[in-house]
Amino acid sequence: YGSSMKSMVYYKAIMDKVVFTGSVIPDVPIQIGNYKPKNYEGGFIGLNTVRHHLVESRNIPAIEMIQAVGVENFIAEMKKWGYTAFTNPEGYGPAVSVGGADIKLIEHAQAYGVLANAGNFTPYEAILKIEDKSGEILYEHKAESTLVADPRGVYLVNHMLNGKNKGPGVSWDGRDIAGKTGTSEGQRETLFATYTPEIVAVGWLGNNNNEGMRYGASGLTSAKPWVSEFVKR
Repeated sequence: YGSSMKSMVYYKAIMDKVVFTGSVIPDVPIQIGNYKPKNYEGGFIGLNTVRHHLVESRNIPAIEMIQAVGVENFIAEMKKWGYTAFTNPEGYGPAVSVGGADIKLIEHAQAYGVLANAGNFTPYEAILKIEDKSGEILYEHKAESTLVADPRGVYLVNHMLNGKNKGPGVSWDGRDIAGKTGTSEGQRETLFATYTPEIVAVGWLGNNNNEGMRYGASGLTSAKPWVSEFVKR
């Protein structure tokens, strides 16, 4: 999932009062034990705002944020958002903020639904309705939502990711559309998550044998175009 988890990291950091959208924080070389994180292109841009770092998907600020809020606290928050793969909270490090864990893609889309729905969590359902041959409804799913995130923090994350505000979302007709890219280590997978209050779409691209794609493949270049086109249609 790469950087697509940063949306949730920034939400948690904002709600824990670690940062605000206009806070100025560094993107500089750091080392956590033997872990030396880097940005996609290998460089660092120094001081800039939280908004800029999220839109440009800088890794170091996200890693520093999850260190500040606590990895276990972040994992506990994400369980409320519907992630079931985080089974061992003590088994993750700060790299979880930039793709260092395994998640289910459908649950990732479900979590982006929390951002799309003002903090309300709605469990996904594959079967919406069953009818018999005469058209009689045998089963119809009734969606139920639960508030799991503060709408104020959700609004701030959405505002940063909104294409109308120069965020990663693609707003082709003036509507509010947010988005976040993701690129894994070694370009093994790329991803783009995009959403409005009406729809959430998460697209993934990778090789079946888990080999990395060529250098230059990223959520921005290989996933965002076709996912955005799908939502537009």
